[in-house]
Amino acid sequence: MRRGFSLVELLAVIGVIAVLIGIALPAFAGVLRTAKSVRCQANLRSILSGLQGYRDDHLGLIPWSSVTQSTGKDPGAFGVLADYIGVPVPAESQDGIYEQIEPYVCPADIGLSELYGFSYAYRPSSFMQVMPEDWSRREAMEIIKFFSEPQVFQNGVRYPQGAPVMMDSLRFHLPGSRGRHYPHDDLRGYNQAFLDGSVRAGK
Repeated sequence: MRRGFSLVELLAVIGVIAVLIGIALPAFAGVLRTAKSVRCQANLRSILSGLQGYRDDHLGLIPWSSVTQSTGKDPGAFGVLADYIGVPVPAESQDGIYEQIEPYVCPADIGLSELYGFSYAYRPSSFMQVMPEDWSRREAMEIIKFFSEPQVFQNGVRYPQGAPVMMDSLRFHLPGSRGRHYPHDDLRGYNQAFLDGSVRAGK
């Protein structure tokens, strides 16, 4: 007579396989999250390269824009930088969904880029929103100082190279964050790019 596996043996094998899968899945998720973060950092370096090209042509200044994406009157920071980056900004389709184009879209984006076309924020825009238009040249160097001189945020994170000039719009890279907004000075989970050309991973 041919002897097969007993029910207990089958259950034991299934249990071992389930345990192995349980061990492997978190590790795989971590590897996938790291891969997306690395691609995101490469996107930010591409954008930084375009920003440096703009600065070379404009006496070291950065684009004066109160928004990241284009509006009716303001081409937005990425609209200004598109020629320097060498990639046109995402176009909106008839159904209101934007194209997904690197380097403007983070691979860990959870749908924000479909609504706005971009996963990244131009941080100087938050300062430029509240400044009178006639300050755009007179005070531009003061803004550049903030993004080029050492900064310490309230959560104790030190930025010897200055504040980040480009970063994820939402917290995409911290496990369990699900892209939520967090306090302005808490930059964990955001990949960040700096005027000196460096990129910092969001951890």
